[in-house]
Parts: sequence; structure tokens; C-alpha cells
Amino acid sequence: MPIDTRKDIFWVSLALIGLCLCSYIYFATQTVRNIVAKKDVAMESQNISQKLSSKEFALISMQNSVTLDYAASLGFSDAKNKVFITPSRVSFVGSDVNGKME
Repeated sequence: MPIDTRKDIFWVSLALIGLCLCSYIYFATQTVRNIVAKKDVAMESQNISQKLSSKEFALISMQNSVTLDYAASLGFSDAKNKVFITPSRVSFVGSDVNGKME
């Protein structure tokens, strides 16, 4: 092999090693960033879940605080003529497999 070819092989090999090293650094950094982002999302999800739980508890306490006396003080009363509707036949409106309305 001529000397010039050996130099070319050396420089190409060095460039490939450099490219592999840069790729390794890039992908390792991306992996760390993704792990940190995943932890942040998990923490935010936990915070939202706690807020939701406290709001559900507040809703249940409000629902339990409504009594017949309280409703009467607001002007509500029992219905005197209760009318219930019974369907004469069952109907269904939907879409078929092709997305057309039936």
C-alpha cells in the first residue's frame, strides 16, 4: 500500500471515531433529558391526582350538606304531579360500518 492510502485510511478512521463519539454523547444526553422529563411528568401527574382527590372530597361534602330543609329554604318543593314517560318502542340511531347514519 502506498503511504498516501495509509494516511487516508487513518484520517477516515479518525473521522468515523469522532462521529461515533459525538453520536454517543448526543444520545446519552438525550437519554438523560428523557429520564428527567419522565420524572417531571410523573411528579406533575401526582400533583394533579392529589388536587383532583381534594376536589372530589369537597364535592362529596357539598352533596352531603344539601338536605330537604335546605332545599325548602331555597324555594324547592316536592313535585305534586309526577309524570314518567314510557317509550312505546325502542329506537336506535347510530352509524353503520361505512359511517353512514341509519
